Amino acid sequence: GVPGEPGSGYVSKRGPLTARTAVVAATAPARLVTRTDAYLGLQFQVSSQFTDRAGGTDLRLTAETHWPPGLRLLGRLLERVVLSGREANKELLNLKELIERESSS
Repeated sequence: GVPGEPGSGYVSKRGPLTARTAVVAATAPARLVTRTDAYLGLQFQVSSQFTDRAGGTDLRLTAETHWPPGLRLLGRLLERVVLSGREANKELLNLKELIERESSS
């Protein structure tokens, strides 16, 4: 599908592991919801809400994870790595770079 539109998606890799993400809902420029089928059966949905604030934009992220039975304990450990603050900051820096590049075009 068209990037950023419901039904569109992308694949990301971490070494030999692959995750597939699809856009579930999008209301530009305020909301984006994605669903990811990741490693070891992990599924998660991320909701991003953007709101204007004096001189900038606030971003509120909500992530809901779903692990298959029998992998929940291992899953919680993996979440600390995959969904860590460090990883979130890397993703936010990537997002910032994309937004700044788009706004300067």
